Amino acid sequence: SDPDGDGVRRDTLREIAILRRLKHPNLVKLIDIINFNASDLKSEIKAVLELASFSLWTVLTDNKLKASLDTALVKSYMYQLARGLVYLHDNAIVHRDLKPQNILVFADTGRIVIADFGISRAGFILGGSYTAGLETLWWRAPELLFGAQEYGPAVDVYSMGLIFAEMWRGDAIFRGLDTEDRMLLGQIEVLGHMTEEFWPGISGYQKYTHSLSEYAETRAGGKWDRELYS
Repeated sequence: SDPDGDGVRRDTLREIAILRRLKHPNLVKLIDIINFNASDLKSEIKAVLELASFSLWTVLTDNKLKASLDTALVKSYMYQLARGLVYLHDNAIVHRDLKPQNILVFADTGRIVIADFGISRAGFILGGSYTAGLETLWWRAPELLFGAQEYGPAVDVYSMGLIFAEMWRGDAIFRGLDTEDRMLLGQIEVLGHMTEEFWPGISGYQKYTHSLSEYAETRAGGKWDRELYS
């Protein structure tokens, strides 16, 4: 329920509405809703979800579990995550908070599911105007950090790409970066390609400052490109 006592939280209702509508093996399953009285606006609501073993974040931060993350398992997780995300986008839903903490693992079967749809957006319109400061900082797409109000499924694809890389590396790519300014500098350093040449229109973002533009010109290739081709 709402912590202010005003009824059920909006993010709870949003998540339940999405999970009641969608069914996919790589999305967490809503089993039941209990203790909810529709005639009482202050009634508590409890969603019963399938029980997973742990989150992908636990796998990445627990040395014993991380040791089991071999190439075959990483490929399986990557495939399943992509399947779940394609299904979401095909149904006009942008998750907006993809991160290892919101990906659940069933250790006995090797299945993974996308969970936590509290800030997801249903019925998105490509190029529509939406809230920018959503996704957890380390997995937030650069256009959101630059202050974009118009975006679409690409913000989820960016987060998914980082998660793929983190499974291969066994750690968060941008660990320790705790402000938006530091995150932007980190993304430019690691990923590169944040200039008008590679990203036409990037200079139009409100937070794409002159100093960031100058820095991006010196890091056009990105750290990964430099390591790959050096």
